[in-house]
Amino acid sequence: MDKNLENLRTIGIFYYVVAAFAAMIALIPMIHLTIGSVLLIVSLVNPKEMFPLTFVGGVFVLVASFLILLGATFGTCLFFTGRFLRQTRHYYFCLVMGGVACVFFPWGTVLGVFTLVLLSKEEVRALFAKEG
Repeated sequence: MDKNLENLRTIGIFYYVVAAFAAMIALIPMIHLTIGSVLLIVSLVNPKEMFPLTFVGGVFVLVASFLILLGATFGTCLFFTGRFLRQTRHYYFCLVMGGVACVFFPWGTVLGVFTLVLLSKEEVRALFAKEG
């Protein structure tokens, strides 16, 4: 088996692992979502304290929902990057996600750098052109 193809498949497996970590970390804002939901419910029960609780609860819910969605999207993209690397398809998607993965310190940084180094080789690019 070609050494570059073996390296792509190995890095693809590591992308699955990092995607699982990213998905778990994306669930941390569930705490804020719960707090915001409780504040919104309390503001409905107690009409005297309606404005401050509604505002703060709404901000908590919106920000937490955005962060959960962002993290889930990032984890999904990492998962598909691992899949595409193993299948040697979608070269530019894998290249861009290798750069984006560098933001997810420390695992994504190491994985992203290895991905960018591997994908910059001409032989690897030829593998993507041949099989993709």
